[in-house]
Amino acid sequence: YIMFYNSEVTYIDKTHQYFDIKTGKQLTSVTTDLKRFVPKFNENKWSGFKAAQEGVSQYRKKLEWHLLRMHGTVKGSYIHEYIEFATQGKYFDKPIPDFLYKPAIEKCLQIADQFIEYYRDTFDLVVAELIVSNGKIAGQADNLSKRKESDIYNLSLLDWKTDREIKFDNPYDNLTEPYSNMPDTNYS
Repeated sequence: YIMFYNSEVTYIDKTHQYFDIKTGKQLTSVTTDLKRFVPKFNENKWSGFKAAQEGVSQYRKKLEWHLLRMHGTVKGSYIHEYIEFATQGKYFDKPIPDFLYKPAIEKCLQIADQFIEYYRDTFDLVVAELIVSNGKIAGQADNLSKRKESDIYNLSLLDWKTDREIKFDNPYDNLTEPYSNMPDTNYS
């Protein structure tokens, strides 16, 4: 288990759980809480629609989506950890998982290296994996940094995103109340 903690909250990485240190009470993660506002994806409806469009079976379309999610999760976790280590000045020596397409991962790492160079020239790390909580909900900021040559009050909160693309619009769905004016996207 990897555990992160601040003076009030501890986080267990393997199970993605937060706990109040004093009471032992489990807290709701920010990710879980935000799901309340995301419309439930109707996989049967949309996989059937896309399968018919593409002339493939619905089973094949669902399997394709499942494999893409799994691949994206592993790839995203790998790149995220790479950036996390580099911005903390740590050596990263994990091999690329065998089932990932190595040239694509190497391209992602090249892009990450460009960001890391910019980061090192621009920022000084204050704290990584900062746990924040209001006593009911808890989450983590990937990185809190201070811009170089500025006072301590010039801080930047950074979050590593490794999605294939950041979508700003969704013509099909919005979030639910009280955020129904916002599209259901990975940017919202």
